[in-house]
Amino acid sequence: IVPLVISIRKPKLGWLLILSLVGIVFGSAYLFPTLGLLPSVNLILVIVASVLVIGFIWFASRKVIQAAKVKPFHNPDKVIGMNGYTKTAVHDSGSVQVGSELFSARSEKEIPAGKWVVVTGRQGFTLLIEEDKKPRR
Repeated sequence: IVPLVISIRKPKLGWLLILSLVGIVFGSAYLFPTLGLLPSVNLILVIVASVLVIGFIWFASRKVIQAAKVKPFHNPDKVIGMNGYTKTAVHDSGSVQVGSELFSARSEKEIPAGKWVVVTGRQGFTLLIEEDKKPRR
């Protein structure tokens, strides 16, 4: 398992992946006790199953590591100062549409659904809004 973990972290060390595969094949072949030197498990089955398991673990782990390194595309601070409109009544909680996205929102005063608002700030993923007093056409 140790060579597999290292080969996942450093994919240029492909020989470690091969070493882990060989170790898992031999470990799986001799998992059950035998009387002689021959394994009690079908060797072709062991090789196929080990290659599939190692391949899946290596591929899935690489994708998890890649996903963890990706920076988020969305910056919630960019919506501060933008206009939107309420989809539900907003006071302690509610929903507001800003651009093409729907956000959770909160306001100090009750704002009914369908009103234009301006985003004044945010707390976590919840937007702080106020009713927009500018007339809309």
